[in-house]
Amino acid sequence: MKALNRRLLLLVVMSLVPVLLPWRLAEARSLAEIRSSGVINIGIREDIPPIQYRDKRGELVGIDPDLGRALADALGVKPQWTILPGAKAREELLLKQTLDVVISSFSITRERLEVIDFSDPYFTTGLAVMIRTKDQDRIKSYKDLTGKTVTATRGSTGERLITELMPGANFFLVTATADTYAALTGGKTDALINDKVFLEHFASQNPGLLVLDGTLSADQYGIGVNKSDNELLVFINEFLAKIKGNGTLARIIGKYSKFDPNMEPEPVKTETLSTYVVKPGDTLSRIALAFYNDPTRWPVIYAANRDTVKYANVLNVGATLRIPSLEKSAAAAPVPPKDPAAGDELKRKLKEAEALYKNNYIDKQTYEETKKELLRKHLIESR
Repeated sequence: MKALNRRLLLLVVMSLVPVLLPWRLAEARSLAEIRSSGVINIGIREDIPPIQYRDKRGELVGIDPDLGRALADALGVKPQWTILPGAKAREELLLKQTLDVVISSFSITRERLEVIDFSDPYFTTGLAVMIRTKDQDRIKSYKDLTGKTVTATRGSTGERLITELMPGANFFLVTATADTYAALTGGKTDALINDKVFLEHFASQNPGLLVLDGTLSADQYGIGVNKSDNELLVFINEFLAKIKGNGTLARIIGKYSKFDPNMEPEPVKTETLSTYVVKPGDTLSRIALAFYNDPTRWPVIYAANRDTVKYANVLNVGATLRIPSLEKSAAAAPVPPKDPAAGDELKRKLKEAEALYKNNYIDKQTYEETKKELLRKHLIESR
């Protein structure tokens, strides 16, 4: 009797497995299956202008919807939209095979890459600062926000950025993005931190607002696919390369935004100052802050390492980065007259190199080589 009960229990459990874990048993649709079905299932949001939103007629428009339509055209199918209820649904629905792809301002992060795959980046942005136009004389960069009130959504990357870069600022945290805009326009705060492309769009409709130059962090959007859809991923990357090359992507972005995504910044043509080994918690903006005293110069480092850094927001611990000098090389620059203050300038640069070494941003060998190079240049310029 007991053996019979165990067999019955096993049959019941086995019958429930497809109900409890349907996504584990499902398989991602192949490229051929998508084409033969005539549709590609795309997950997208509808409330984030200018990336994805509804126009006055209720139609889904924006950079991502147009990109999705272009991808569908390239496949010879129609787009079938699934409106995502929130950010977390993107990975979940891909894992359940409910969607073929997600095109929804989907930021490429290390954590997400552990469970899904991303295409090559198609849009590069980052966090920025927006102020009232009337304050532009007293607030020229994030460094001027000490003692001033800054707003961001609670729990966002913007809040963390304020803590890291603006410890002397006063926080005004809210739960909704719309409230941050209201706080700034209503005079409750002096500045607002959010993704630059969103700020640029809002400022374009509100003449009294100004977005400061540069991005204080690196963020890239990619098309999300299931890890089992390698053939589809290869097709998407080839598709993105094509529309980047023929200008289609630039036209899509330009249709909805004046923001320049600067997807592939040109490398700085200069001698390499030093190398840097990536440590846990490092980001391009933090490294730029250490070397250039300016986190917005992270694209300089990204451009110099495009052969080894695939995604701007995903640095591999232990990887060696090339850090370009932002100064013109001595050979390319006109020979200056002898300056009695040159010795002071040398001392300043040596102190900067020493600070980088003491704070573990460069190793001892790089520090010694940097000192030798600085002394060599000083001797040449002093002749």
